[in-house]
Amino acid sequence: MKISFFATYDQFIKPIITELANRGHEVSFSSEYNLKHCYDAEVIWVDWADQNALRVAELVTPATKILRVHAYEAWTDIWDSINLEEFDTVIFVSEHIRGQVKRRTGKEIPNSVVIPPYIDIERYDIPEGKERNNKIAYAGYFCRKKGIGELLMLAESLPDYEFHLAGTPQEEDYDYVMENAPDNVFFYKWQDNLNEFFQDKTYVINASLRESFSVATAEAMLCGCIPIVRLWEGADTIYPLDCLWKSIDDIKRILADETITPNLVRSFMLESSGITTVMDDIDVIVSTDPEREVEWDTVTVGIIKTREKYLPQLLHSLKLQEYPIEVKVVDNIDKSKSIGQCFNILADQCDTDWIMYLGDDDYLAEGYIRDVMTAYINRKTKYRDIKGITTSTMAFDDTGKQVLTPAPSTGFWKADYIRRERFDEQLVRQVDTEFFNRKRHTSQERINVLNLSWIAGYFYRQHSDNISGNKFTTGANMTQERP
Repeated sequence: MKISFFATYDQFIKPIITELANRGHEVSFSSEYNLKHCYDAEVIWVDWADQNALRVAELVTPATKILRVHAYEAWTDIWDSINLEEFDTVIFVSEHIRGQVKRRTGKEIPNSVVIPPYIDIERYDIPEGKERNNKIAYAGYFCRKKGIGELLMLAESLPDYEFHLAGTPQEEDYDYVMENAPDNVFFYKWQDNLNEFFQDKTYVINASLRESFSVATAEAMLCGCIPIVRLWEGADTIYPLDCLWKSIDDIKRILADETITPNLVRSFMLESSGITTVMDDIDVIVSTDPEREVEWDTVTVGIIKTREKYLPQLLHSLKLQEYPIEVKVVDNIDKSKSIGQCFNILADQCDTDWIMYLGDDDYLAEGYIRDVMTAYINRKTKYRDIKGITTSTMAFDDTGKQVLTPAPSTGFWKADYIRRERFDEQLVRQVDTEFFNRKRHTSQERINVLNLSWIAGYFYRQHSDNISGNKFTTGANMTQERP
């Protein structure tokens, strides 16, 4: 499977990406939503319900869409904007987080599952002969939400124990916090090797006000550390009941209980949390085809042939569009027809949703039509009744010099619309420009045109003796160029 991942915060998704790649999936990652990463994806995975999730929810694609929800976003107002039904699967890392989102939305989430965070259990072990000592560990962010104040208070109240705190500050007064910490508190930088950090610690403490799972606590238990976990919502469904605390008396009881052993807590985490089957569960989800089809609009490319010289380059560029198209050509070598007439003839021959007009001396960048139609399809439910689409143009001369111009290309037209409205058949230059102006100033019907100015794959050839080719800088005349 080709899987594209988007995650503003990547610390929890990178291990999953690595493991899926090891299992043979083709993966890509971006911290911000990027349409390019979605083109060929069979699965689009968004980690965290944030702006990336909003963009993917609106994306029209046959790919499987997956959203994974952690803790912090469950209490945000994102749920006022995001439509969870747009995702094939919504993964919650714990049941109580799913419950919180249900309360916020007031709805059931039938496309949801609960899968705990992925932990590579092979990376963690209990050192042989591990002995009990007075070292209490913590790993994670230093902030009030994670209970840094409570940890310092507990250290003050338990002077016979050492508190070893590893992590990264999230609040600017961290230096003040460190300076006022009790003498039995030792601070460490963020640890990339937690197995090594936990090896000589007997306990791991969690003092958070809320959590989704507390991955660091689970990792410490795999290293044989006895958990001392604050009783936040859901903690009693993840951790041993006799290791939960609401008061310092509860903590003293856990510290004194010698029946809780390293092997016991590791076995509990392996057998009760569901972490051993996480990757198998995820692999099933990403490998399941939702059998959802996207209705792609059909396109005809209409070419007015007045010369042979440049036509091979144009036809070759059409083979590189990565989008199904029909090609219609009106032969006007003898200049017996005006350009306006040719435009209408091509429209009458068109049996697709859209028609795009191309000069026989112009050409398109690889994937240009794919880019335009993908952008349109992603917006057609937001902007109703679009009659035309324009993009930026890359104007160049026969020497190959290219200049990006702010002018729109000839663009795409809804075929049924221009068959009804018709182009001015008296014109041999600026047929599309006249059509725009006429509709803007004289038509009773409003014309909605989607301007995709960031797409600049239309290459427009200028000729020194061709006024039409220089219309961006010189203007147009009404005489036809002879071959």
